[in-house]
Amino acid sequence: MASTKVTTTVPGEGSGPALVFTLQLHNETSADYRSAALEVSLADSKGGAAAQSTSAPATTFPEVIAAGDQATAQVVFLIAADRRDPVTLHVSVAGGTQAAEFSGKA
Repeated sequence: MASTKVTTTVPGEGSGPALVFTLQLHNETSADYRSAALEVSLADSKGGAAAQSTSAPATTFPEVIAAGDQATAQVVFLIAADRRDPVTLHVSVAGGTQAAEFSGKA
């Protein structure tokens, strides 16, 4: 996790202070995994949802992660510095099944 400032050129997307999370997904199944089923969200210290940004340095997972393969992406959330103690990152796969949850001061 890293702190950054996002400047966007994407219409309708905000700019400002943000957190960057580097996520690595390991497909340990025998079938290909479609990353569109992956959901990542961030709750701020007041329980509000932080807005996800697609602007740099955000990157995405490939559309398909082959069986036995892994991939990395950077997920960026706009969040004010005074709403980061704590934050909770939620990661869900395939139909909302929670895969991981991380919480702490950012």
